[in-house]
Amino acid sequence: MSYFKNAFNQKSLIDDSSVYLEPCSSSNFIELKRMHYNEENTKKTWDIIKSLDSVA
Repeated sequence: MSYFKNAFNQKSLIDDSSVYLEPCSSSNFIELKRMHYNEENTKKTWDIIKSLDSVA
């Protein structure tokens, strides 16, 4: 697939020194986090969900 040709040679636009995580809330089944970062000098956020062990 030609659109992946240069995928590993591209420079990241994200300033990795600006990335940090913070708790969003608490749950018995999922762990919510919010990641903050800068991409091309624009502050952005990304919400992340980590699934925890549970009984179904």
